[in-house]
Amino acid sequence: MKTKLLLIIILMIGTSFAGSFYHQPPATVLLGDPLRLELQESGANLTTFPPTVYYRSLGEFEFHSLPMESDGFNYFVEIPTAKLAPGKVQYYFALQSANGQFYTYPEGAPYSNYYETEILPARQQRSLKKIEINLISPEENEVLDPDEVFLSFSIPLDIENPEKWNYRITIDGIDQSTRLQQEGHVISFVPGSVRSGVHLVSFKVYTPDGILVGQKQFQFRISDIPSNNKAFSYKGSLFLDNRVQSIARNNLNYTRGGLRLIMNYQKFQIDTRMMINSNESPDLQPLNIYSARLKYQFSYKYFLYLWGGDVFPNYDPLVLQGRRIRGISVGLFSKYFDLDYTQGQSKRAIEGTADPLDPQKMLFPGTYKQDFRSLRPRFNFGSHFSWALNLVNGKDDPNSIAYGGNPKQYLVVGSAIDLNLHNRRIVIHGSVQASIKNVDATGEIDFDTLATTLDLSESDKKMARRVVDLFTKPGFLTLTPGLSPLPSLAINIDARLNYFNNNLVLSYKNINADYFTPGNPFLQKDIAGIFVNDYIRFFNNRIFMNVFYNVYQTNVSQDKAKT
Repeated sequence: MKTKLLLIIILMIGTSFAGSFYHQPPATVLLGDPLRLELQESGANLTTFPPTVYYRSLGEFEFHSLPMESDGFNYFVEIPTAKLAPGKVQYYFALQSANGQFYTYPEGAPYSNYYETEILPARQQRSLKKIEINLISPEENEVLDPDEVFLSFSIPLDIENPEKWNYRITIDGIDQSTRLQQEGHVISFVPGSVRSGVHLVSFKVYTPDGILVGQKQFQFRISDIPSNNKAFSYKGSLFLDNRVQSIARNNLNYTRGGLRLIMNYQKFQIDTRMMINSNESPDLQPLNIYSARLKYQFSYKYFLYLWGGDVFPNYDPLVLQGRRIRGISVGLFSKYFDLDYTQGQSKRAIEGTADPLDPQKMLFPGTYKQDFRSLRPRFNFGSHFSWALNLVNGKDDPNSIAYGGNPKQYLVVGSAIDLNLHNRRIVIHGSVQASIKNVDATGEIDFDTLATTLDLSESDKKMARRVVDLFTKPGFLTLTPGLSPLPSLAINIDARLNYFNNNLVLSYKNINADYFTPGNPFLQKDIAGIFVNDYIRFFNNRIFMNVFYNVYQTNVSQDKAKT
């Protein structure tokens, strides 16, 4: 009887976890094509935030990360493979459940378990004949009215099975390949709305094996004449999911539904999302999602935006990434200057539990409402260099619940640079961030008492004084006994060099154990080390060799490990 009971419990645990998510690793992908990953949520362990995917080429020390987008309760992300080396790619998903717990999928990542897929090189075979692409419409440098924009190309009629070939089109550097339409040997594209001015188009043709055999590049111009149809368009999607589940007589039924509607009018676009879950409860972090984003588009790449409801700003992995904020976000993307300001709530208040025999005694602490704000200006110097500053502040509201632990405050300030030279053969990214935290924001004290309690040296005391004066006056932090005025640092530097059939990657990472950012709950801390990787190509990309070297120290092993 005991054995049967144990088997039932194991089956319940396994079924509950396995039924929560489903992911099928994709087949091989050609270098240069996007790697699309999908994760389906289908069980009772519901996520509060869209998952974040962490990925790296085999042999790399550092994981790159991207937040996933949601389409109903299917999550997806497209990873650009142009910056990855051909070969194996390892990845995993990081998630947060409705009760605030963080976990990874598959279980055990990033220490012992990953998903894997393979990127194949898009080889250029010299013996393969190039094809001629005929531009049907428009003519090069033609001036078009806004209602007459129609792009059309034809490929040679002697090509067999043209539907099996791959086609890519970019307009002003933005990939629009998913909107291409094909009828036999004719490929066409109709944009929803295009701004006035000059536009650069690049159209490429690949064989089924991913070999580039032809390309066409040209310009056309849109006149300033107003559109007759006012360029209004819309598209939307609707889903409904109802599950009836029972495990060991436990009812796990739920109903979920969602709506997404995108509308365009001339240079305006509004993107609305709504997702409703029957398991929404004030005792859990929010499961429902409400979002509306209004954009005024100067071009495909540059626009003003106003985003309200559940927003997902994305700065830098060390600062803000994969975090849902219920509030408002405003910003600008332009040629010379970018800006984002976000303010709202990153945690919902959940009341704690008091002792029924003694209401003054707390049995289980609750979760304070966390007020959140962030600011990120970025200066773009041409297309080769950008410099960003950022500030992220999270503060627990002690008045939001009656039964809770110590309210906390967090502040992160720092800077990041991005540099690319020689047609992106040299790519450098650097990020330096400082974190200051207050683990008990109750009962204000004076600075001298705090310095004496922390036993600060004279030099540390001077630095702490400057930090306290700088950040307590605007209200980012409060001078209380739990304040740690000396910042903890996080540094990440990546360099990539692509010369002489070598793709060399140099990385350095150092994240202090006390570093914490309220904008990225999945960030791995207490890690330091360097990573060197060289991907070498021989014999016209027919033979590849991957050489890498890691020296790092983590909180798992305090001794340096070498691989």
